[in-house]
Amino acid sequence: MPEDYTLQEVLSDADAYYAAGDARGAIEVLFQGWDQFETGAADSAGEAIRLALGRICYSYWVKRDFETGRQITAMVVNAALERARRTVEPEFAAVYAEAAAATGTSPFPLQRIFRHQNLVRLFRRVAAEIAGDVAECGCARGLSFMELCLAFGRDHPDWAGEGFHVFDSFEGLSEPGEKDLGLDQSDAGAAQIARNMVPGNFAVAFDLVRENVHRRFPRVELHRGWIPNAFSAVAGRSFRFVHLDVDLYQPTLDSLDYFFPRLAVGGVIITDDYNWPGARTAFLEFCARHRLQLQATDTSQAFVQKGSDAVKPNSV
Repeated sequence: MPEDYTLQEVLSDADAYYAAGDARGAIEVLFQGWDQFETGAADSAGEAIRLALGRICYSYWVKRDFETGRQITAMVVNAALERARRTVEPEFAAVYAEAAAATGTSPFPLQRIFRHQNLVRLFRRVAAEIAGDVAECGCARGLSFMELCLAFGRDHPDWAGEGFHVFDSFEGLSEPGEKDLGLDQSDAGAAQIARNMVPGNFAVAFDLVRENVHRRFPRVELHRGWIPNAFSAVAGRSFRFVHLDVDLYQPTLDSLDYFFPRLAVGGVIITDDYNWPGARTAFLEFCARHRLQLQATDTSQAFVQKGSDAVKPNSV
């Protein structure tokens, strides 16, 4: 590629390769542009190239060509990690690419892969030692839930989703409350969180998520409704692992209040949103009220484990 190529020329060339049926050629052109423009996290050229790469990956979900989508997504993830000079466990990189392809989720932002690696690593440790059901509250298109299913399925080849639950309104965020608004303006991510904190944001249709999940794991139970009302569907069940990705204070606190008494000894509740003020406040208040040890990771997560000995953050 000539060094004086413009961003528009990079995008146009990539489109031409893709239209000719050469997705890999399109990806190579886009990453050459990535290298030429030395794309950063916030610059417009980098965002345009990441969007174009995400559209290529998504196109295979639209075509329901999940195997090719998995291969293409893995190619994009590996090339992006190489340029970031970061690594993840090869087994998890494969799970992440397969889950993204299966749910039609962009592999970007890249930092999400490190957060989800911590999630799956902790889940596998708990699942290997503790009995009980598994739940995720707040699922979007199903990416992180699919990662949990794929990781569990690798250890249980005949498993079809039994004992795994998704809870979501499928209507997006509820109305933020006062405790959701305490953003630290010195935090570089505060502006993005504020933009995302809009009622209805992150809504994904129930039928789309059901198709994504049941295609591979038909025995998973999807529960549609607002928290905590939706939890009545699992009264009497015991849980070993609960993943909370509901962002806001009230649904996070309601989830903790419901699931912790039903958590098996050694079980874990983890939030994906410890950088959101409402979710963080809910965890801090809940742990202070019950005198529980809260563990935080370096990837905007926090978790509590039932029992006297919590898993240490550096072992996740």
